Amino acid sequence: MHRLVFAAVVSVFLFSTSYSAQQLATQPATTAKVDFVRDVQPILEQHCYECHGPDKQMNGFRLDRRRDAMRGGTLPVIGPGSSKSSRLYLRLTGTSYGHQMPFEEEPLTSAEITTIKDWIDQGAAWPDHASGDVVVPPLDPAAVQAAAALRAGARETFLSTLAGHPKLSTLRGPGGATPLMAAVLYGDAPLVKALLDQGANPNISNDAGATPLMWALTDLEKTRLLVEHGADVSARSNDGRLPLIIAAGIRGNRDVVALLLDHHANPSLQAPGVFGPLTAITEAAKQGDEAIIRLLIERGSDVGRAGFAALAFAMRARCGGCIAAISETLPPPLFSPTMALAAPPLGPALGTIPMLEHGANPNVQSPTGYPMIVLAAASEAMPVDAVRALLAHGANINATGPGGETALGVARRHGHTPVVDALVQAGAKDSTPAPAAVAFAPAPSARAAVLRSLPLLQRADEIFTQKTGCVLDDWRERALLLQGIPGDSDTMSPILNGLAAERHAPDAATAAMSRFIRLQQRQDGHWPVFAHRPPMESGDVKSTAQCLRALQAYGAAYERPLADDSIRRAGAWLLKAQPDGTQERTYQVLGLHWAHAGNAAVVAAGRRLVSLQRPDGGWSQLPTLDSDAYATGQALVALLEAAALPASDPVVQRGVQFLLKTQLADGSWFVARRAIPIQPYFDAGFPHGKDQFISASATNWATRALIYAATKNGT
Repeated sequence: MHRLVFAAVVSVFLFSTSYSAQQLATQPATTAKVDFVRDVQPILEQHCYECHGPDKQMNGFRLDRRRDAMRGGTLPVIGPGSSKSSRLYLRLTGTSYGHQMPFEEEPLTSAEITTIKDWIDQGAAWPDHASGDVVVPPLDPAAVQAAAALRAGARETFLSTLAGHPKLSTLRGPGGATPLMAAVLYGDAPLVKALLDQGANPNISNDAGATPLMWALTDLEKTRLLVEHGADVSARSNDGRLPLIIAAGIRGNRDVVALLLDHHANPSLQAPGVFGPLTAITEAAKQGDEAIIRLLIERGSDVGRAGFAALAFAMRARCGGCIAAISETLPPPLFSPTMALAAPPLGPALGTIPMLEHGANPNVQSPTGYPMIVLAAASEAMPVDAVRALLAHGANINATGPGGETALGVARRHGHTPVVDALVQAGAKDSTPAPAAVAFAPAPSARAAVLRSLPLLQRADEIFTQKTGCVLDDWRERALLLQGIPGDSDTMSPILNGLAAERHAPDAATAAMSRFIRLQQRQDGHWPVFAHRPPMESGDVKSTAQCLRALQAYGAAYERPLADDSIRRAGAWLLKAQPDGTQERTYQVLGLHWAHAGNAAVVAAGRRLVSLQRPDGGWSQLPTLDSDAYATGQALVALLEAAALPASDPVVQRGVQFLLKTQLADGSWFVARRAIPIQPYFDAGFPHGKDQFISASATNWATRALIYAATKNGT
């Protein structure tokens, strides 16, 4: 049962495009069936292929081939079954999620838009005969066997399997990878040299367009060997990734970057990114690597081509030297979008004042239409000085977001805070209606509560699984080129942890994702949170504990020592961390337990978590908020899973009683949202409308807590 609940957490919150079964069943019966070849493909050919076809794939998105189109670009795009949450449909009809498409051309006619809408709502059927997918040659058994052996650490089996093979350079292993690529990923530099000396071609790519060099960039000696044997430093993968961009995204990798530059890699070339085209500087800024940034600038990289995301990432990394280096030459118009990008939902808005001092527009809006004053007010960091600075620079205090959100309204989501006081004193208004009263239906026992909640969670899980599919195979190749699923480690580590809870066997995809996670770790041992979407995506302690757990489950055998070192450093960082708030203290308890830090450390962290319990028996997300099931469920799960308290302890029993008395009749627990959305809203088949995502998470935590409390009591 625990595994089912945990799986529901993962599938409900990590996959991005879905629609409820009830809504799908209520599509108008009179809508004619759309035929892709007859109705849709001509529209795509006429309006879309120029920028998203065989010759150009803007933002990494390609519409002329089914597999690429359904996978999406840097984000999922089509969203079969739900035009309301389909970025393709939304970009065709308006500007809520970027420029309206087709870009700088006449919009589609209403009839064409209706055709695309109906096609998506009907499931986006795309027949095999019109897929346009490339038929790849079959895999070679020898290459598959050799790669599997080397991934398992059997070097001699790898060599004996390939010994004297006349097609060493072109043998196709998993994903079309050559034996040289397997040696680069799973072996050491001497093994790479041995294959090169036998004539292996360093420029044969796999089915994703990746070359051996692209997989070698974490290792200076492997990179040097490949370059000296003629590897192309300017090769592009099918997703547009370049060796220099990949190398710059690895913290502490200055020597590899320098080697590529010495062999004439162009430091200003761009590749697709989630927030627009990026360069090597953008990737180095994400890692907070000042040495690489300054090297790239010294070698002539055009900072303007790195885009405003580079400076926003540098601010998120809290790298003062990175910020200074980029700011010195960043074109002034880019400071405004930088300020918005560094605010919720992607940052805490702590860089607002410096951006204003560089001339940023205080009334700038995010691409989704949120004014800067609303974004700053939404930050859980409570940046009251930033809010006052925006107002002093002329921000419209009563500007509204796309859903009518005001600065005062979103600030009040965090309770009565200094930001709320500052806005009220400055004359802010808020017409947001008061939330409707919640009618509790107390459960008589933990068993009764779980019997109400678990079916609800499982139904939502099933709907998500049916509509979203699996990201593992689609993202394995991207992860190997250090292109993460949106959210990076914050998304990938819970996916792996959910798979581990379901006892999914390690495979090439989990190995690629664990490698990606390992390479995002900071030198001091922690993983910084990627975005600012409280409470589910907030806090470095939570991020670090989740990543540690993922590496324990799926750190690949071929890099087990590296994964073990990452786990050790993460545990040491968690031991020294001084977290505030229920969630961060919850994950410190869990992280120390997972890191085997010792009973004394776990119990001490547990006491700090217990100190936040309220008189009503619950815990709150913030001191300024009431107790809720999200925070209470988390706290109880941590205390019980880590054995910081026995289930019979009065602290646990008071928490259980809080959960029992706050459940609703439908089996859910209601919690109000606080985060600014990062993607189109969709109905996930769970109660509570736009509050359904945090409420579903709260229901998961509460259910797990009650199961733990009951089973650890032997009932």
